[in-house]
Amino acid sequence: MKMRKVIAAFLAAICMLSALDICVPVVSATHTDTVYAETETSLRQGDYGYCYVYLDDLTDLASINVAVYYDTEKVTVLDSYNQVACSLYDFSNQNGCLQYSYIFSGEGESQKTNLFFFCYQIGEDAAVGESYFDIVITDAHNNALESLPIGGSRCGFTITEGQIIKTGTIYGTSNVYTAVKEEFTLSYSISNVEVASGALAISYDPELFE
Repeated sequence: MKMRKVIAAFLAAICMLSALDICVPVVSATHTDTVYAETETSLRQGDYGYCYVYLDDLTDLASINVAVYYDTEKVTVLDSYNQVACSLYDFSNQNGCLQYSYIFSGEGESQKTNLFFFCYQIGEDAAVGESYFDIVITDAHNNALESLPIGGSRCGFTITEGQIIKTGTIYGTSNVYTAVKEEFTLSYSISNVEVASGALAISYDPELFE
């Protein structure tokens, strides 16, 4: 008897909900976008570069977390700068991972948008060859708290051998005043001794010297 009363109450509740004709709006996860980066195609050891991170469609985007992984043995990220209007953002840079977290109003436009960019330096002794920035999306949701299928990507660039600039000074070992056909010697030094070969040119005034 008690069980019949419970079942009857349950059925009555279902009927009441049906009569109210409740409608819950749902925003479908239509994103098939990719977060991607653009940077110099080639940099030398010791050079500075800039990397720009983009997303082509911010429609219905409520939140996203973008992580950029880089090789700390080759690259040092110096500074990063947010570039997109949002409700709130946070960032961190540690252990070879630059990370930006955003909260949006969900009313963004479907156009190419620069999320952020960062300045980096190639190590003086970085290995020559290919290197990469790997972009990983760990979170992306719309206003209905549905996951959006926004993917990451890889941005590659080439590290080439740096140009070593040698600097030095030249000075005279003796003073010559007005004597004719006076012989004297010049010596020179260079601040960096890692020189395999080279040439030295000395200019003079032919009206004063032979």
